Amino acid sequence: MSVDELRALIDAASATRVPMSIHLPPGARFALGGTPLACSNETDITIRSSFGGATIDGEGRSRLFSISDGCHLRLRLVLLVGGASSDVGGALRVWANASVEMDECHISGCRARSGGAIRLDGGRVNVSRSQFTDCRSLGGGEAAKAEGGAAYVASGHLTMKDVSFMSTEASASGGALFVKGGTVLVHNATFYDCVASEGGVLYVDGGDATLSNVAVSTCNAAISGAVLEAAGGRATLLGSLISDCGGMSAGVADISGGYAVIRDTMILNCNVDLDGGALRLSSGEAEVTNTSFTHCSAGRVSGQGPLARLQCRSHPPLSTCSPQSRAKRRQKVTNLDLRLADHPRHLPLRL
Repeated sequence: MSVDELRALIDAASATRVPMSIHLPPGARFALGGTPLACSNETDITIRSSFGGATIDGEGRSRLFSISDGCHLRLRLVLLVGGASSDVGGALRVWANASVEMDECHISGCRARSGGAIRLDGGRVNVSRSQFTDCRSLGGGEAAKAEGGAAYVASGHLTMKDVSFMSTEASASGGALFVKGGTVLVHNATFYDCVASEGGVLYVDGGDATLSNVAVSTCNAAISGAVLEAAGGRATLLGSLISDCGGMSAGVADISGGYAVIRDTMILNCNVDLDGGALRLSSGEAEVTNTSFTHCSAGRVSGQGPLARLQCRSHPPLSTCSPQSRAKRRQKVTNLDLRLADHPRHLPLRL
């Protein structure tokens, strides 16, 4: 099968609204030649390969897929490489009323100004048993900021399960994920070497994002929030392991206007140059429960220890928590149950 034949099949399914199942020979490579594959009608298209997978290659010249107007696309055992967009969504752009399911796919080397691999503007994307590698949001110009190295969610629903992110980057915010609105649920995932200026893994500016049962290692933020930045909306981190993350401030989470929940999580060896070796709360609200901090530190004297600028409610009081100033009455931490020990035990982690 040639790339022209693949394009013709997709176009026919979109035009006739007849469901289409397309099998790509394993090892085959389909170079798009600068024009993305598109589906813009109410139809159901499945593109799959066999063990070893087939490759769809944007060659650094175009986005791979544009999905809109009720189209439902399924991808299985497909390698998505070299997607690029001068706008948003290097591999996929999904509009309202459309949906994409990806299973056992590998997305690599994708670039865009925003949403290095995926841009979701409504609709639904489900990703399972897949990998994101070397996906980057580069910014530039006025069209889009550099947000969401792997995915940018403006609205809609993004669900990911059994996935991994390696070496994803955003020059501005959300080294792996940026959430402006909608809902995001990531379960049973690994994040390694994810980098941004703010929110090395996740930046939440609105909507609701949950990371559950994830392992995060060596992720960094040049300014703040090596793992997550909650500037708006709600960010939740559950049953997870965070290790060896850091940057300038807030080695794990910077809560700067949103609501953050951290529960049943172990945090190890997170260090920053300034304040909040693990957590920093400048505005908004945070709930931290049954969570341990081990060997976390901050370089600036006023911010030493795992926590900075938190109003702590615990018994007995924790000396590492600085009092809340009157000028920042909105800051609040509730249900604080922290364990500051070299060897925390009995945490209900499910990794």
